[in-house]
Amino acid sequence: MMPIYMAIPLFFLVLFHIVVVYRGWVLKEELVVKGFAEAKPVLDYLIKNIDLEPFVEIQFTEQACRPGFITYPLSNWPGTKEGCYCKNKGKHFHLGKCRPSETGQGCTTVFSTKPQPIEKWRNHRICFKQLVEGEFTFSKPDCKASNCCPTDMIPCAKSLCVKKGMKCPISDLVPLDKAAKEGEEVIQVGEKKFLVHRKQGETPLLIFEVIRAQLPCLNPSTPPLGLPETVYPLLNAQPLEAGDCEPTGFDPSAEHIDEEKEAQVYKENRIYPQNQPLPEYDHYIEQTSLHLVSRRKLEISRSGDCANANPKSAKSFQRELNSLGSTVVWTNVMITFLLFVFFIAFLLTQDVSERIIGRITKNRGLTYALGVGWGCALVLIVGLRYLIIKKGSNNLVEANGELQDFVTNECMQVKSYLNAMAQIKLGTAHEDLNLLNGWSFWVTIMLCIPILACVALTYRYPRRKMGSGGSELVTIQSLVTPQTTMG
Repeated sequence: MMPIYMAIPLFFLVLFHIVVVYRGWVLKEELVVKGFAEAKPVLDYLIKNIDLEPFVEIQFTEQACRPGFITYPLSNWPGTKEGCYCKNKGKHFHLGKCRPSETGQGCTTVFSTKPQPIEKWRNHRICFKQLVEGEFTFSKPDCKASNCCPTDMIPCAKSLCVKKGMKCPISDLVPLDKAAKEGEEVIQVGEKKFLVHRKQGETPLLIFEVIRAQLPCLNPSTPPLGLPETVYPLLNAQPLEAGDCEPTGFDPSAEHIDEEKEAQVYKENRIYPQNQPLPEYDHYIEQTSLHLVSRRKLEISRSGDCANANPKSAKSFQRELNSLGSTVVWTNVMITFLLFVFFIAFLLTQDVSERIIGRITKNRGLTYALGVGWGCALVLIVGLRYLIIKKGSNNLVEANGELQDFVTNECMQVKSYLNAMAQIKLGTAHEDLNLLNGWSFWVTIMLCIPILACVALTYRYPRRKMGSGGSELVTIQSLVTPQTTMG
């Protein structure tokens, strides 16, 4: 068996890294998940809003979008949970399968259904043509002139300049109930008409959504569905009180554009009825409407303290945060794998080790190389983790500083978003993670040195002992091979 002077440091090495892997995972969850659970949806939407460019053309079509146009789902029908429906008990619902006693009383189990995208409005797909690089720029910071755009561009939305000969981005879509005046831009959607506005100085429209309320929540993860009694009991969504978008409130920049009966929207998108009918669902949606709304491009200040502010600091912060979390995951997986190899190779009994590993290690040189290779691989992975996490932690602190500058200088005109972003607190989890991995690196080296020294000495000077009858037995100790007896 393995000599005690080698087993002790190996045991402490394995035990130490089990603790490190567990503690690293806890800190990663605290850093990436728990610390930003409330702010993450707002941060995600902020990044999406800043990354998307305004659109200069909009098209409602029953066919595929023309080349140069893009489309995206307007919303998602959330699907339903599995439940039990009892028609004979006042049309009662409850979550979970029906109990045997309920089945005997005429109740039926309603199986769950998957979420589905809502891609059409009034049976038309909405296609957008966005501005691309080279077609627009931003006006000079702190410019006081009447036209702060380059000579080959014209002013459109606030601080936005567009190439001459192009149309300004769309700032409003207004339902038109009368004949359009000469020169007005009108879009026809079935029997409905919309007047297109491209007003200078107004923030352009950017993202279209289909929701149940007339305005969307600032936090996209909490759509207002209406009063609980108006929401289908098995719907896979949390009903909110009317007007409730806490803690961030409604998006004040959003514009209401159109509304349509909920049942009709589902029919146009082939969401309902489905292969498996949902009992009483028609009753819940026959009187409700869905609303087509548009969120505006967020207005970013580019003057004063915000002249050098980075609007994409939120994206940089999220990227560094996710990168640090993924580094913890993949290094933990690799270290766990090496510890598993150690368990197989070094802790099995002599007979099992002989059968599993003996064929691989036919000579002491290869055995020695495998033992040294395992130790070096562990030190290398732990060292890389220490360096990568240290660099990632520094990058995260820097990105967080830019983000907080953006917030404290109020470089974004929507106060609600600033309040939500102000809730982002980095805390000390990244520092604890950095410290943990620094200790991990040095302790691994200190424990691996005596282990590798033992391997080398055992390889160079195999232990001898006397067998029965006075004959001498030579036992070769190594990391991965059992004792071998020579007559």
